[in-house]
Amino acid sequence: MHAEHGKPISPSTGPSADRGDFSQLRKTGERRGSTWAIGYPVGKARDQLARALVRIGATPNAITVAGLVLTCGAGVCLAVGGSHTFGRVEGLRSSLWCFIAFWLLFGAGACDMLDGAAARVGGASTRFGQVLDSTLDRFSDCVPYLALIVHFAWVGNATLCALAGIALVHAYSISYIKARSDNLIDLGRVGWWQRPERCVAFLTGTLFGHMPALLWQQATVPFFTVVFRLRHSSAVIRAEEQGVELPDGGPLPGVWRYLAPWRHARGSLPYDSMVIVNIAWTIAAPWIWPFFYGRSDPLRALMDRCLA
Repeated sequence: MHAEHGKPISPSTGPSADRGDFSQLRKTGERRGSTWAIGYPVGKARDQLARALVRIGATPNAITVAGLVLTCGAGVCLAVGGSHTFGRVEGLRSSLWCFIAFWLLFGAGACDMLDGAAARVGGASTRFGQVLDSTLDRFSDCVPYLALIVHFAWVGNATLCALAGIALVHAYSISYIKARSDNLIDLGRVGWWQRPERCVAFLTGTLFGHMPALLWQQATVPFFTVVFRLRHSSAVIRAEEQGVELPDGGPLPGVWRYLAPWRHARGSLPYDSMVIVNIAWTIAAPWIWPFFYGRSDPLRALMDRCLA
């Protein structure tokens, strides 16, 4: 993403990979986890690649548009083969459509990281670039879910169509609450299911061909991020109006901190546990409970009974 402010930022004043990507972790002083150990060198490599792209004339806006094009390509793959697996699963087709979508989404995610880095290191951040980036991010959020709605409508699975629609609402709501709240308060990075986490979830689902399991996850768990952001926004606004201390959206005090790992900073050990649990769900759920391969359609069965 582009820098937060509209004025161009010189290369010398832009944040480093650690300061920009893990600023909340630095503020809280929490112990660093494996996601920091992976994310920090990735951030360094991103900045080096961004400098190389700037040297050959690539602009942040062009990188942003390239990311959307790759996402649309992934959308085509998911529209054709969103329910397909890679192995032999009874009742399901096997193809490489999801695997191709994985690589296209991987490239789109790289562009999403590189456009802001290129703007920062190249001193090319502009207000229009920020608007373009945010607008195309919303398109990129929309495309994979719409593609899955098309696919599951095509194969006649009402349940997974509905789940894809609900997941899309969650993705938009999480982003919209932050955008609207930031006009009034400093919401920060409240809630676990932010855009990078949703992107990793999609990459996991496409890499293993487990899109139905992903949709069950994205249609349920991110709802709590929507609620958490709304509750925190309400609490902050009330505190400002009453002139009292602002509530903290970070870890809970005392032993309670271990009961809410989603409140911890990105890159911390509790954050690692959330990453492991959510990735493990998408990978293992269909293997343990074949229901999550998406072969059944409970919503259609319920509607048939109600309308019989």
